[in-house]
Amino acid sequence: MSFNTLYSEYFYLFTSNINSLSKKNILKFKNISLIYQENKNNTDYNNFIKIKKFCKKEKIKLYVFDNFKFAIKHNLNGIILSEKNKLNVLINKFLLKKNFKIIGKIHNQKEYAQKKLLGCSEFFLSPLFKNNKYSVNKLLGTNKFRLTSLAWKEKIYALGGLNYSNLNKIKLLKCNGIGFANFINDPKIKKPTLFRGWV
Repeated sequence: MSFNTLYSEYFYLFTSNINSLSKKNILKFKNISLIYQENKNNTDYNNFIKIKKFCKKEKIKLYVFDNFKFAIKHNLNGIILSEKNKLNVLINKFLLKKNFKIIGKIHNQKEYAQKKLLGCSEFFLSPLFKNNKYSVNKLLGTNKFRLTSLAWKEKIYALGGLNYSNLNKIKLLKCNGIGFANFINDPKIKKPTLFRGWV
């Protein structure tokens, strides 16, 4: 299957570091943003600085998980609120620059409602496909993904276990884009420059 046959408005790469291969692959995408995700086993501030410099040079938007003050300090494009985050970012809106995004990472309707109260205007819904982080009984699959987000009016991004073998299934979903991590280091990635929303 050719990756070029798929369409998406937005791509989000979750990463704690980038290398020569991932940089090369990142530049093959249009409308890609990076989300800095601290490596719990080896948090390295230098990795963030490298990612920030790369994003600035290539004019790529950069986000960070949960840390509002960090995002403001480094003039980032927004934050991703994880399912564990209870921070009420609404009280800090006077600090936000124009177009600062607050995106929620959620798994179900309950978390969707909670994140809306925290000011989220867009959402990552996961886990869509099988991956090492979640057990099989927690997977949404395409059917449950559609049913869960059916009435939502905000932009929804599919997340979890995306690879070449299941990317074609994304076209079955009501979503505005996809998020991924390990996929960016796949040497098979060609040049997916013709991506547009299928919603």
